[in-house]
Formats: sequence, C-alpha cells, structure tokens
Amino acid sequence: MRSRFFRIRTLRLQPGWLVIVVWIVFFSVSPAAEQVIEAPNFYNGAMLVNSKARKLYAGWGAAEGEWEKGLWVFDIQPDGSITGSDERTYPNSPDPFLTQPGSGPNTFFRMVGFMLLSPDGRRLYLGVAGCRHAEKKPLVVYDLDEKGEPKGKPRAYQIGNFHLGISHMLLHPRLPLLLSIGWGGTGLFMMPLKQGEPAGDPQLYGFGYNAKSALIPSDHFDALIFAVQGGVVEVGDLNPAGELEMPVPAFKIPQGWTDALRMARVGRCLYFARERQLWMWPLDKEWRPIGDPKPVPQVSAISVWEGVHPSLHVVIGEFEEGEKGKSPRQTASWIARFKPDASGDIGKPVFLSEKLDHKTVGSMTVDEATGEIFASTSALP
Repeated sequence: MRSRFFRIRTLRLQPGWLVIVVWIVFFSVSPAAEQVIEAPNFYNGAMLVNSKARKLYAGWGAAEGEWEKGLWVFDIQPDGSITGSDERTYPNSPDPFLTQPGSGPNTFFRMVGFMLLSPDGRRLYLGVAGCRHAEKKPLVVYDLDEKGEPKGKPRAYQIGNFHLGISHMLLHPRLPLLLSIGWGGTGLFMMPLKQGEPAGDPQLYGFGYNAKSALIPSDHFDALIFAVQGGVVEVGDLNPAGELEMPVPAFKIPQGWTDALRMARVGRCLYFARERQLWMWPLDKEWRPIGDPKPVPQVSAISVWEGVHPSLHVVIGEFEEGEKGKSPRQTASWIARFKPDASGDIGKPVFLSEKLDHKTVGSMTVDEATGEIFASTSALP
C-alpha cells in the first residue's frame, strides 16, 4: 500500500498570525509542490477526516476576532492531496469569543480540541475548550450537507462541565448517547441524543480527583478506560443501559507525573509515552491493567495515537544532550505506524515518515478507509 503523509507546518509571523505550509509526500515517488496558506490563527487543534465525503476538518485556536474562522474545511482529492487555495472557514461556536479585559495578545483563546462525525455523516460534533477561559457551552454541533460541508448555523450545548471545556468525546455505538470528558472536570459527562441532536439534561458521573485527558472504549463498549492527569488510569464498566458502574477503580503508574496523559489501545494493551520512552501496559479480560507498565526498547516516543485498527501510531523524537542541569533537547521527529501482536510486541514499523528536522507533531488523524495520515507539525524551539 502506498502511504501518504500530510504535513502542516506553522510559522509565527507576528502575534495572532501563522503561515501554514501544506504539502504531501508520496513515499517512493517525488514530493508534490508546496501549498501555502495564510491564516489568522496561532494554535493548531484537532483534525478529522470524513472518508465518505473526502473532507478534512481542522480546528484551530482562535482569539477575539478570529473565532469565526476557528473551523477549516479542506477537500481531499482522488490522489490524496488537499486543496490549499479554496479552503472554507466557519465559526467554532455560535457564541462570540471576547478577550478578557487587561489580557495580553493570545493569552485567552478558544480551541477545537476534539471532533466527531455522526454515523450517518450528517452531523459534525466539535468539542471546544478555552485557554484561561471557561466555555459554558463546549459541545458545538454542525449539520453537514450531502458533500460533507457544514450548513446553517451551529448549535452549542452545555455538557455539565463548567470549567474549561471538552478534551475527548465518544459516541455510543448502540445507544443515543454522547460521552465526553473535559479539562477541569473530574468525571464522565453523558449527553442524551435524539436523532443525533443533544436533547435533555446531561448526566455527570463524578469520580476520581484529577481531570481526564483520554477516553478509550473496550472492543464491545462495555468498559471505558480513562487516562488521568497525574499518571493514573481508571477503568469503569458500562451496563447495557449505558450507565457507568460505580465505583471506578484507579491504577497508579509508578512514579507518575502531573502532565496530561495521552494513551492508545491496541487489543488488550495500552501504550503511552513517558520520559522519551514508549511504554506498554497489558490488560486483563475485564480491561484492568496487569502489573506495572513495561518499557518498549529503543523507541524514543513523544506521543501515541490510535490508528486504523489494529495499528498504533507513535511520534518518535530525536534528542541531543542539553546543557548541564537541563533535560535533553528534541531536534527532530518521525511518525511511525506499528501493528502490535496479541502479546503487545510492536515489532518493526510498517510505515515511517521522512525525518522532520526541527519539528514536532501537534495533531494527527487517520483516514479509516485508506490509512492515509494527516498530521500538523510546528517548529521546535
């Protein structure tokens, strides 16, 4: 299979502005010409592919005066390239975003941190979050036309989290429920849906003490795995009615850390990056972690992303020794795709991007139909 790797490089020109350089690299063939897009944004957020409509949705951090361009839509061409001159922009919320009095440039902004597509492809769900700004209605819903293009005005809804917003969402595969977690919230927020539209009051399942940063379902959606800030994994069971069973047990990662934790699951193994190392944590038949996490040798991981099942995407970093008393400094990145076996052994990468000198990956999405990888990168300091 010919792999395609999309790279979006962002360069800051002045506060609030970026130049976004988009190009496609066909491995084993020559790269296509660059496409340059100027955008009044300063932070890249979530990305999502609509495989059927061949659209790429990209969310961006947008401050006052920019929130009306916080969602971008690109067409994906038959050869896998994306348009770079006729992209469309839409508001990231129906509610205006106003900078707080006395704040500096880019101090407060609203970001699209997560996106979902309804099973019928007629709705796009945005999970927005505020930087130093609480989002009262962080669930934003767009109708999509038959070509996957947003139409009409978006609607915004409360989810029960009155802190910063949404960081991860799931749609229940059998019940009309949208599940979410959010920055500043310590539980699971469950929103009932009616014909795909939020309806009724959200339900909060409060547990644990720290904010959740990732939400991972089991194969049959009878359990949820929560990655928790502070180096903790929580596992809760879902009953046939979609209710979360209490209590929710917690499993501490030895010598855990306070940063937000990103995880991916392949089979009955969890994978995460910690201290420039890839780690694997096996799960039992009830999806609970077994023992302690195990390091994966010779993989200097920066972050992990789930891919086309059953595959794992790892952002691998290159480092150089820092000055005395300082941590090693990252100098380059790669994106690698692995297909772990049942034991969790990842083997050799089945795909490896070109070396991204002086860049790191900020966001990624995979086309489930074709396996194409879309990734945004930004310059390393």
